[in-house]
Amino acid sequence: MRATGWSLMGLFLLAVALPANADVVFALDPVGGAVSGSPGGFVGWGFSISSDTDWLYIDSFGFTSQTLPTTGFVDYSQIESTPVIGPGEANPFTQTFNQSATTGVGEYDIDPSAVVGAESDGTIVLTYDLFSVDPNDPSFNSDADTISTGNTLAADESITIVAPSASTPEPALGWLTGLFGLGACGLARTISRRRT
Repeated sequence: MRATGWSLMGLFLLAVALPANADVVFALDPVGGAVSGSPGGFVGWGFSISSDTDWLYIDSFGFTSQTLPTTGFVDYSQIESTPVIGPGEANPFTQTFNQSATTGVGEYDIDPSAVVGAESDGTIVLTYDLFSVDPNDPSFNSDADTISTGNTLAADESITIVAPSASTPEPALGWLTGLFGLGACGLARTISRRRT
């Protein structure tokens, strides 16, 4: 009887815990969360999220890594306001990574002393709240309409440190530029002689 009682209690707790995450789907862009960047540069992630039955508000994005320090992460949800996502809204909601517009999950600034070839696996953690009514609705009541707060979902990410791309001019272009310069000097000299 005790084992059955505990089993029933476990099922009840599982049933209560599942609705908070059951209809929420979160994924990173690029798919799989694998990005690469050079020392002193930055990397970032876009995302897609859907909530089919409840209204979802993004609280924050967190960054954890096995080997890279977490101090280099900037959570864009704390800079730009994210919309409330749910029934009747664009579902799934997607946002690409754009550093200048501060859209997406956020960015990780790579330490200039990072070793080329180093790889780090980690996790992006989404923290969100669920509501039965759109929080922007004038009739919203936080006491009555809040389903749950502080919910989390995680997506794996990985960062690979690559060599900076060297932008060296093509040899043919260098010669062409030089010839153009000489031609322009010759033309200017010819025009100058004709005027005198």
